[in-house]
Amino acid sequence: MNVGSVCSFGVNSRFNVATENTKVLLPETWFGHFCDVGANFFLTRPSRNIWKYIALTAQMIRAKDVLLSGLATHFVPSNKLEYLEDSLINLEKPNDDTIRKAIENFAIRPDDVPVSNIMQALEKEGSEFSLSTMNEICQGSPISVALTLEQLRRGSKMSFVECLEMERNSWRISPYQPDFYEGVVSTIIKKKKPQWSRSSHLDVDFEKDVLATYFGNKIN
Repeated sequence: MNVGSVCSFGVNSRFNVATENTKVLLPETWFGHFCDVGANFFLTRPSRNIWKYIALTAQMIRAKDVLLSGLATHFVPSNKLEYLEDSLINLEKPNDDTIRKAIENFAIRPDDVPVSNIMQALEKEGSEFSLSTMNEICQGSPISVALTLEQLRRGSKMSFVECLEMERNSWRISPYQPDFYEGVVSTIIKKKKPQWSRSSHLDVDFEKDVLATYFGNKIN
């Protein structure tokens, strides 16, 4: 948890690591105060307009948003921190390049997490918005949700043409899957809740239902 001025002591470092447990809050206006300790420098840097919102509303941000806002340079799962610490301690020639490489050996993009992790994070957060989001995700086909997340992950590294090719390949497969028929008939024709082939996201075999079916087991 980083509150108020504490943010200023670390945000200007070359490397800032966030985990799924990271929380940042700037509550100064609620105390009749203002953001200090150099906050007006990092709050106004390019691509950090989100900080104006955070500073004015005193809203807490977590994990992924800390990374997207620019406060953190890397995202490392908390269960990897001990190994990261050992790696950094044992660097023979610590410098910017070796430190960066050491961190990147354990860092992931928050977008790489599976649907189950997203659902767990939403449930843990527990706000009305989070619980509503969970409910909306559960309305869709569990396989389609997992497939969509994987396509978005791959699409972030693709050109426009490559994205179209990926979608074309998926179109060659999706209409022949049971969930497509069930979704169209139940939602559009019968106006009832679909009975998906997988009862929840926990029942999805990612390797079989997504990678093997839609990507020929090609891991990107």
